[in-house]
Amino acid sequence: MKAVLTAPIRFPVATLLVVVAASVGLGLQLGKLRSDVRPEKVFPERDPRLAAYQHFIDVYGKDDETAFCLLELPEGSDVLSVASLERVHAITEKLAEHPLVDDYELVSLSRASFVRLVGEDGLEVQPLYEPKRAETWDRDAMDAVLAEHPAFKDRLLDAERRIAGFLIPMAPGERTERTRTEFAIAIKEFWANEVRDGERAWLEGFAITNHSVLTLLREDSARSYPVTLILILLALAFLFRRVEPVVLTVVVVVASVVWTLGVMATAGIPMSYLSVSVPVMIVVVGVGDAVHLISRYYQCIGDGLEKRAALTSAVTDVGVACFFTSATTAAGFLSLQLSQVELVRELGGPMAIGVGSAWLLTFTVLPPALLLLPAPPVGAKLAGIGALEGVMARVSRLVRERPGRVAAASLAIGVVAGALVPLIRVESRMLQDFDPDEPLMATRLFFEDRMGGIAPLEIVIEGDEDGRVMDPDVQEALFALTERLRGEEFRERGVLFALSLPDYLADMWHTLEARRPGTRRLPEEPSRAALAQLLLGYEMANPDPTTDLIDFDRKTTRVQLRVENLWTEDFFELVGAVEAEARDAMPDDVRVDVTGMSLMAQAINESLVRGMLESFAIAFVTVIALVLIFFRSIRLTVVAILPNVLPIVAVLAFMALTGVRLAVSTSIVFSIVFGIAVDDTIHFVAGLHHQTRAGRSTRDAVDGAIRETGTALCLTSIVLALGFSILWLSHFKANHYFGTLASVTVAFALLADLFLLPALVILSDRRGAVAEGEAEPRAEAPVAP
Repeated sequence: MKAVLTAPIRFPVATLLVVVAASVGLGLQLGKLRSDVRPEKVFPERDPRLAAYQHFIDVYGKDDETAFCLLELPEGSDVLSVASLERVHAITEKLAEHPLVDDYELVSLSRASFVRLVGEDGLEVQPLYEPKRAETWDRDAMDAVLAEHPAFKDRLLDAERRIAGFLIPMAPGERTERTRTEFAIAIKEFWANEVRDGERAWLEGFAITNHSVLTLLREDSARSYPVTLILILLALAFLFRRVEPVVLTVVVVVASVVWTLGVMATAGIPMSYLSVSVPVMIVVVGVGDAVHLISRYYQCIGDGLEKRAALTSAVTDVGVACFFTSATTAAGFLSLQLSQVELVRELGGPMAIGVGSAWLLTFTVLPPALLLLPAPPVGAKLAGIGALEGVMARVSRLVRERPGRVAAASLAIGVVAGALVPLIRVESRMLQDFDPDEPLMATRLFFEDRMGGIAPLEIVIEGDEDGRVMDPDVQEALFALTERLRGEEFRERGVLFALSLPDYLADMWHTLEARRPGTRRLPEEPSRAALAQLLLGYEMANPDPTTDLIDFDRKTTRVQLRVENLWTEDFFELVGAVEAEARDAMPDDVRVDVTGMSLMAQAINESLVRGMLESFAIAFVTVIALVLIFFRSIRLTVVAILPNVLPIVAVLAFMALTGVRLAVSTSIVFSIVFGIAVDDTIHFVAGLHHQTRAGRSTRDAVDGAIRETGTALCLTSIVLALGFSILWLSHFKANHYFGTLASVTVAFALLADLFLLPALVILSDRRGAVAEGEAEPRAEAPVAP
């Protein structure tokens, strides 16, 4: 491998030209990079409930094809007054003319179907309000009717009569990320231009939310990435105190980002709300190899080697070690590729590419570039080293004099931390990554407080033959079920809105009965023909409001529910109660499925711990195998395991103490950071071998490794922790937590490698030398002068 590592030194100009060409080529692909924040990306792909959800979509369509708007009228307004209804009608007509809106499916107070008596016994289904009804409009009478009408209450008007609801569907046609984005933008622009003084429009629906999240993603990237570069620049300036290595290191990490994003664009891997942090993380993780290489180069110059020889020595000394540290880090990320969640996989693959790119660019850009630049003066020393030398000396003294106590204290901390792990809560909720005052969450809470919520939950009823769900026993059971779901018991559990086909049929019958009290129900002992006749009244209307509730073959029907944005445990308690109620109510020969986007988004939490353990186990085995290959010593590999597991346990305890919940966004930290944590171990043991090759005893070798390698590890760990902390600038709590947990893990890993690892090395050595009788590692890697 030495020939490969030194090739850029032998052919510096050709190497740099190839790198520049590759960077330009990949940079040209960046325009193709797309974003994708669909909620389906958090669905567990192996969950058996996914088939039921897909069947629901095939029959009734997707929830992200409709925007919901609440128009809040000025203080003192009455939404059922003629003036307000004229306002609603005018807006509705404008929406109907919009090319991106489905005119037929558009619903508002001036478009919602309403049953009226015509003559003594005739019926008509017409819009609730049209301008021609202004002169005969009886506000109080209609208020009393709508107060108990399930299709209007908490859907198109609120209890205070100040809010008018609009259900705005996408126009028929292509359904892609681009068309949904165009639709969301158009609806936002429409309401921004339409709202008058004193009014306020509240926009919701997955199409709107997805676009809002996408906008925040772009703002995150535009803000976090430059700040990270500036922070890294300042840290490097403090460390090197020379312009050339600082600029070259920044060039390497920026090029690594370009390569990674270019590959993502070429491969069609989109940016999501997790992978938006990829550029920041690559900059942070990619700096380490450059620091180790330049540090070793400075040491070689300080030892009196001329420039080419110093570069050759530095590259051969740290190249293989850095390769293995990059491999372990990449392995941690690649373990995420086995996740059943698309969102997680879209982070793991790109980050593995980024880590590999950073290693490759470090050893193809820095050596030839440093060769072509003036050498640092003999005796040049990293500024950060001096500040840490005294600290490292005290650490070394403690470890060498009391290795048993250090190991015992570390293990005691591990036991206490392990006892706290069961206290972690495994749960999440939709939009949990936003504070209550964030517009997205504030809107969601407004919908829940003033209207029927937005989080969908569906009950799908399917018969064994066409027409089955129109049988009286099914419709009567469905009517009773829907009434119970609207009752106080389920409202307390979180059900905010419920609507089903018999609600419309009952209103038709109620109208035939002149809306007498107690007649909002199905006919007594109805026949299928009688129910079909009631349904026919709606089917002849334009539009037919029942098309979203029953399929063409009358084999499948649904109950639409909207529920509170609950945490996982409460949500699944509600789902269980709804499912039990539905199965108990419906005839035995019909199938009952509870499904919906909310259910599938929460489903991952049921298998989250198992998935996290699977990913971590794969990362653990892969990383340990790489460590064994590098060390070529079973004993050292075994000694290295505990200092790298202990930080993971400590971070889990940190989550328990600080109340950070285990969710998709936080569970991925452990597989990732385990690979990063092992980097310190590899560099420390490589430095240890460098000391023992000089004939030093185990305790003296540990002292030398802590003072030299430990100092450089402190510097790189500080850079890592500071870099990850930039994620605090993100709009998303997921990134806040990720940055915090990654920084804390890096800190714990550093402490474990400075205290526990050398203590275990001393305690495990029974022959007076670390490597006596064992093969040397593949490369010695002293990383500090």
